[in-house]
Amino acid sequence: MEIGTRVMALSHQDGEIMYSYGEGELLGDVVPGTNPEYPVPAGAVAAMREAKVANPLIKLDSGKYVWGCECWWGPIDKVQPKLEGMKVEIADIDVEREKIRAEEEKERQEEEARNPSPKVEHECGEDGKQGCDECREPGLKIRPDKDKVIMDLGIGYLKMEPYQARKMAEDFNKAADVAEAFAKGLAEEPSEAQQA
Repeated sequence: MEIGTRVMALSHQDGEIMYSYGEGELLGDVVPGTNPEYPVPAGAVAAMREAKVANPLIKLDSGKYVWGCECWWGPIDKVQPKLEGMKVEIADIDVEREKIRAEEEKERQEEEARNPSPKVEHECGEDGKQGCDECREPGLKIRPDKDKVIMDLGIGYLKMEPYQARKMAEDFNKAADVAEAFAKGLAEEPSEAQQA
């Protein structure tokens, strides 16, 4: 579809009522997050922003913007005939985005409540995975700089939420503790030659 095409953006249908964000102009495919003039998208399109994937952007006659993934949209002359017999009401894209963000935050909090990240109090008073070097238990541990690498991997490459990436770093630390204890146990067991 050509840039500048007049389009209609629809939000959702509830019975005989169709909620519309209104009419506007297609600006073309834009990578979310590349222009501060455009709004921060919510929901599925937010993941597209992180992945630097282009998405159709519409400037509504109201002056607001809506991303193609945030609505059902098409040329006005193709969409309007399909709305015959329906009542059309205007929806606010900003309100819808806030609803999506609130729902995502609620889901994140529920997930964290179901699977809390354990926090360890250290003698130094630092509340974190490993504490400071002075109170850190000796032995094989993934250091905070490696925790950061793991978290960056989780957030940047695997598209995890920060709380999920923290959990992954903590799991690596637990696995390191188990490996260390296992190796220590093997070293302390006398060999058959020593027992004889």
